[in-house]
Amino acid sequence: GGIYKWQHFNGTSNRFVLPFSVSGAYTLEAIANTDSVASSEVLMGYGLTTSSPYPGVVMGISAASNALFIGNSNNEKALSPLATYVTAKTSHWWSDVYGSSTSLLFYLDGVNRNSSLSTVNYFNDAAGYYTIGARYYSSSYSLFWKGCIDEVRISSGAWNASWLATCYANENNPTSFCSFG
Repeated sequence: GGIYKWQHFNGTSNRFVLPFSVSGAYTLEAIANTDSVASSEVLMGYGLTTSSPYPGVVMGISAASNALFIGNSNNEKALSPLATYVTAKTSHWWSDVYGSSTSLLFYLDGVNRNSSLSTVNYFNDAAGYYTIGARYYSSSYSLFWKGCIDEVRISSGAWNASWLATCYANENNPTSFCSFG
């Protein structure tokens, strides 16, 4: 990204716990890189209940499933194989847009990846825990992100494709996106 105010997560204990939640339509965005695609890590997530199937929202990677996970309890989706979409130590712009129970869009590096999404079951947070860089489950934090996260945005409402393209272009290469004179 163009901001370069990265927060580095160590993969063992770093996390942010904050009071964010979304209901109805939402857009989640972040710029992130992972130090390795050989582990399972949560970029961000929150949970709505303490009973299975733990509905909520999550974005992250799973080495065990060889996939990038996004979505919520109505739309659990994955991109695989992981190495096709995420490269270790390389910044990627993630955007998960949810409009309704049948409308989930996922953009990675400014490209709509919906045609490549498959349905999966994935991990999520327990009720009332809103995290960036980890998840809370079974009375402890786990699946810590190892790498950097920047420009996390949590919005009410589903942003359209033009808005998402603008966000990516601005973060990817701000000097070529606009000029001042």
